[in-house]
Amino acid sequence: MAEQPKAQEDDARTAHPETNATPDEQATNEQRAESVDPAASVSSESGAQEPSRSSLRPPSVSPPATSGAPWGAGLQRFFDAWTRVETYLCVVVVVAEILALVAWVILKGLGTPRSAGTPTGTIVRAVVGATVLGLVAYFATRKQSLLVQRVSNTLAILAGLFTGGLWAAVGVTYFANILNWLQDASSLTLIGGLRGLGTRLTIWLAMVGGSLAAASGKHIHIDVVMRFVPRKARLGATLVTWVGAAAVCFVAAWGFVDHIAIESYDAGRDAPAGEKIATIGRHTSEGFFILRKQFALDLSTLPRVLAGNEYDRWLTNEEWNRRVEGAGWEDHFTPDQVASLKMPADVAKDYRLPVVMVPGSTHQGLLKHLLNLVFPFGFLIIGLRFLLRGVLALSGHVSVDPDAPHASADIHRDQEGAA
Repeated sequence: MAEQPKAQEDDARTAHPETNATPDEQATNEQRAESVDPAASVSSESGAQEPSRSSLRPPSVSPPATSGAPWGAGLQRFFDAWTRVETYLCVVVVVAEILALVAWVILKGLGTPRSAGTPTGTIVRAVVGATVLGLVAYFATRKQSLLVQRVSNTLAILAGLFTGGLWAAVGVTYFANILNWLQDASSLTLIGGLRGLGTRLTIWLAMVGGSLAAASGKHIHIDVVMRFVPRKARLGATLVTWVGAAAVCFVAAWGFVDHIAIESYDAGRDAPAGEKIATIGRHTSEGFFILRKQFALDLSTLPRVLAGNEYDRWLTNEEWNRRVEGAGWEDHFTPDQVASLKMPADVAKDYRLPVVMVPGSTHQGLLKHLLNLVFPFGFLIIGLRFLLRGVLALSGHVSVDPDAPHASADIHRDQEGAA
């Protein structure tokens, strides 16, 4: 009889746990209730429980981590750091290329007069005006209502577009002077101007992109044969492929070095490899010396150009002679060549272009040959990428599965679709 009340109490607790629990049990139940997502289930009008969006979302999946031998951990960290540096470099190159091309288009348009018979100047001014007025309207009304923002921004953009022709003659001489300086008498002149800079940056971007593709295993290759190779033999087959790709890159790098030494720097076709490399090194040192001298001239020309003065009306032959004397030219050229750089005394007061002149050469595109070294350097880097990736495959830090390079991309796409 003594156990009957206890049994009834247990039955009551089972039937109504929320009202008959002990204080400790009630506190535990309250904590559990608070930890439950209130959006986990939503009651419909019919009383049925509808699963929430979060309950329908599949769990996040991460690509399988590849564990490797301890001796390869340091190489993997170096490989990852190398990839990060090239990623940042790729972003910098892309931004620089965009800015170079945009600057060339804008300066070309703003410096084109109406007498040229082309609407380029009016079109560029309309775009620039719409952009500037649109930004001003946006920042001026960003705290206003959405309707006010839309109306003001639209009117500002239209005003900029339709008033471009009203100032088609404004600043033509000023911007033409800046463009002519950049194209004809600046450091950019040595590589072909703004358009030449865009071309060289495109080549650089291709090489950096190729290195990143080789680092992640997403380079162009045919893997149909690899899919039929047994798993145990894939490592050896992949290493043979990567070593072969590295060998091709190294041969291509030397081919460009040989071509540049012969065609650009007049090295003998039958000259030893060491002599050709020494020739390139000597001309590279000379090229950086010329670039430093041109930078010094640019620093003196830039304030004058921005102030609206003509870029070719400040450097006299007398000033040029002073810059040549005792400036290190003798370390790169013969005494006769240095003497030929100096101008006669009877024209000492005449103006000249603020650009470095080199004996026996023109200043237009003077450093193009130097920038062509990006080809052998790029192929060398890509070849080293293949070799280092092969070492990481031996250590187990890189998978040789043909589908491994695309696994992370597939998982990322699946997660975006589920979201």
